[in-house]
Amino acid sequence: MRLLPRGAAGAAFPLGIMLLLAFLTLWLERTIELATPEVRRSAIDTPDFIVERFTLTRLGEDGARRYSVAATRMTHVPENDTSFLSDLTVTQPLAGRADLKVRADRGIMVAGGEVMHLHDNVNLFRPGAPAAGGNPASADMHMHTSYLRVVPDSDQADTPEPVRIEEGTSVLRGRGMRFDNRYRRFALDTEVRAVYHRIAPGVRQ
Repeated sequence: MRLLPRGAAGAAFPLGIMLLLAFLTLWLERTIELATPEVRRSAIDTPDFIVERFTLTRLGEDGARRYSVAATRMTHVPENDTSFLSDLTVTQPLAGRADLKVRADRGIMVAGGEVMHLHDNVNLFRPGAPAAGGNPASADMHMHTSYLRVVPDSDQADTPEPVRIEEGTSVLRGRGMRFDNRYRRFALDTEVRAVYHRIAPGVRQ
């Protein structure tokens, strides 16, 4: 039988206590690290205010209305200055005709409204222009998609999703779209299919 030197057993006991304390310290640090992201996520998701029947109107330098955003409910999260909108409509006035309108079931507004991400049942309506300067009248345009990114200050919108565009009796389908309302033009990226009916001059459908 091997005997421990005198004092060895006494020295081993405090060493074991130190190892146990070190293990407990590491375990507590690991537990805190795992819990911290949950706390941070909770803080990020916590709104600072909620507004029912929300309306935002942005004016131009001349004081005229540039566009407005209306929603049944707006929830603002301060962490990244993001607003979540329910049942919203974006309205932009057009000279000499009715307003352009974009509607969606829900939306996310960032940078104080400079960019909006619209989701679910997105419908854009642009009224036709009357005949002017020798140009014939144009028909109303309706566009349908599941997602649309809108940049109101530059009058532009785009989506990578499938779209359906109706103008009068003409129908255009495709995937991916860029829309420039300022110059009244749009472009489809892929899978383009069209049924086109020419509108007689002076006839508005």
